Amino acid sequence: MRMVFAAPLFPLPVDGGAKIRLLRHLEVLSRKHEIHLVTVVRSAGERALAADLERYGEVVAIEAPHRRTPAHRVLYRAGYTLLSRLRGWPMDAFYGCPGAFSRAVKGRAAAVSADLIHYDFWFAALGDLKGQSCGRVMLEHDVEYIRRRRDFENAPPESRAALRRKWVATERAEKTVLRSVDCVLTVTDRDSEEVLSAGARRAFTLPTGIATDACRPPESETPDPRLVYVGAYSHHPNVDAMLWFANDIFPRIREANQDATLNIVGSAPPPEILELGLRKAISVTGPVPDVAPYLQGARISIAPLRVGSGIKGKIIEAMAYGRPVVTTSVGAEGMGLTDGQNVVIAEGAGSFAAAVIDLLSNPAKALAIGRAGREFVVNNHSQQAADARLLEIYERDVWEGKV
Repeated sequence: MRMVFAAPLFPLPVDGGAKIRLLRHLEVLSRKHEIHLVTVVRSAGERALAADLERYGEVVAIEAPHRRTPAHRVLYRAGYTLLSRLRGWPMDAFYGCPGAFSRAVKGRAAAVSADLIHYDFWFAALGDLKGQSCGRVMLEHDVEYIRRRRDFENAPPESRAALRRKWVATERAEKTVLRSVDCVLTVTDRDSEEVLSAGARRAFTLPTGIATDACRPPESETPDPRLVYVGAYSHHPNVDAMLWFANDIFPRIREANQDATLNIVGSAPPPEILELGLRKAISVTGPVPDVAPYLQGARISIAPLRVGSGIKGKIIEAMAYGRPVVTTSVGAEGMGLTDGQNVVIAEGAGSFAAAVIDLLSNPAKALAIGRAGREFVVNNHSQQAADARLLEIYERDVWEGKV
């Protein structure tokens, strides 16, 4: 097959779940198929890394026009604001996919007589609502209108009106794309059910694999009551999770255990997250070359997610390291986990704090949940099985199904 991958999020450096998933797709599919990657670069650093992607096939890197000069930024913001109002689309849909990107995707598909276009994120397909002669597949890393709705539901009163408008605009535009493309790929069965109910013609659930042999539990448990959260803070749900935890949950844990500490690990922490590092017992690392020391050195991995959708790679990774995970129903949704067996699910600040305190006070219980979590990941998320299913989805379910 000849496939054009339309990826508005430049996949390097690898600092988030969507980038990990995209690179794995390119790695696995390029072994057997011809890949043409169209992506958007937003900095000189990203452009310098574009050559590293040529191992997978041809790379077409489009410069984000609104990043060229301050004048461009003002001009494009004005244009995108007007288009947003005229079409009823959310503003970030335009910032994510400039017109040159959509034109390049169509141009490459025509030039190479592509069999299939893979759109990464729903907004990547907004410029293709009239369709192409080839098959069109769209990957939902999460169902964004669900995340927007949860943003609205969890917002303070003064922010709710603006967030409701963003949610409604996103749902309208995203559902238009879901009904337009030939097939939708999701990361959980629950998301597949959601997109089918929204009008998608066909949907398949992609596996999330992890190299479990490389993710080893620590040889001995640390005696320190150390907590860890790993995430990319360019993704709003991670920012919301840490602000909520630091402000409403962690002080309760510290009241019960004055030695408890928190490591906030991951790329692109905004100022409000960096400020948390000034508080006692909280450290903010920023990007790190390897998360293993932080996960292996923690007693508990937390995932206090209130918004978002889709599968949470951070939870799977922590479980692969044998860390007991305390999360919410939002964090655990669609993963097939069992509360109290291979994960702990808690709602509300008081319940979440109590769950963490309980595991810190009961090392044997924490160890048992951590071991059960690792076993779950080994049995359900091995990289080998995930790669095999990925090929099967594209070569049998999608392609032979004549999208």
